[in-house]
Amino acid sequence: MSRIPESILRHRLPGTEIKMVGGKYYMQRITSKWIPETKRRKKVVLEYLGQVTEAGLAPKRHRLAPAAPAYSKEYGATWLLRLLSKDIRDLLRKHFADEGDWMYACAMLRCIRACAMSYVEHSYSVSYLSEAIPGLHLSSQNISSLMAGLGHRRKAMVAFMKEFIQHLTERNYQNRLIGLIENGSWAPTAAKVMKGMLEGCKNTTFAETEVKIL
Repeated sequence: MSRIPESILRHRLPGTEIKMVGGKYYMQRITSKWIPETKRRKKVVLEYLGQVTEAGLAPKRHRLAPAAPAYSKEYGATWLLRLLSKDIRDLLRKHFADEGDWMYACAMLRCIRACAMSYVEHSYSVSYLSEAIPGLHLSSQNISSLMAGLGHRRKAMVAFMKEFIQHLTERNYQNRLIGLIENGSWAPTAAKVMKGMLEGCKNTTFAETEVKIL
């Protein structure tokens, strides 16, 4: 066993030992453990401390943990629209329960960026909305299925629109150009009813063209 020079040994710390490996000297913290079977104490290495040179101990280098992948999500427009439309989401949840969330999310995302329904799922994944309203499944296939079910909930839709318009009139809704859309098959008088509810608002003008969805 090679003798360790005094110029290296003088740097040994209490509770450590210095070993030579490949012509270099390394310090490690040690202790001992009593082994009943052999009735002897066994050396136990606790940790490696670093390399020892004549200049002293060079502490070991700690490996840095790999950084988590960085990503960003659209925030500003979503934050603003959520602030302005909180009452709409509350109304949707009141009349459609949990289904109101996907309706609200689709409307928000397509308001921020006009896109086909097939693109809504991607827009949701890169938007802060996926953090604010997590767990929505907005694939085009799932949205088609949800919208098909929504078509059978006429009573909830009528109740939602009535309460929504009442909220507008109660809050002195005025100075607006209003466009109306109605379902020409099962709600052919919806535009007329909504116009009647909003006619009392000050300085409101109705678009000449009323859109009918057949």
